[in-house]
Amino acid sequence: MSHRKHHTVFNELLNRYDSLFISVIGKHFKKKEEAQDVYQDFLMHLLVLVEIHYEDSLDLINTASWLKAVVSNFCKSAIRQKNANFVLEEVSPFAIQNEQGQQVLDIADVMNHLLGLLSKKDALTLKMKYYYGKSSSLIGRKLNIKHVDVKISRIKASLMKRSGIEKLSDLEAYFMGND
Repeated sequence: MSHRKHHTVFNELLNRYDSLFISVIGKHFKKKEEAQDVYQDFLMHLLVLVEIHYEDSLDLINTASWLKAVVSNFCKSAIRQKNANFVLEEVSPFAIQNEQGQQVLDIADVMNHLLGLLSKKDALTLKMKYYYGKSSSLIGRKLNIKHVDVKISRIKASLMKRSGIEKLSDLEAYFMGND
């Protein structure tokens, strides 16, 4: 299908559902400038979706419920990304002072922050594996996950990408605000 046809479909979607997109984005982002940025990013995302999926799922693209789910999920991803890229103040909110007056990390707060960047199921998967020490086979049965170790590897890679941490030794620098 030609780019012209994709752009025609994209423009038709904007004509029909623009107010829906603005409404959903406005519910997730209260600041006008932030909502506008997300709106522009979403339109680029929508154009790519139209180009990739138009021929396969024409009916799906023309349903308001599907488009509402797409824009809502896009907003949630944007919020996660924004939270992962937050700039720390001079003193980390995760730092506590030890008996010698030095700042050290409160590891529980660090882990809660990192797990908060993930979906509930992904966070639970990591907790079951590393905090509760459950076997991969048990996690697979309880959470209905095939190839648990591969899934965990992907979750950890995603978490490192979202937090900007390239290796575990970067963890302290990330949360203490050091370069």
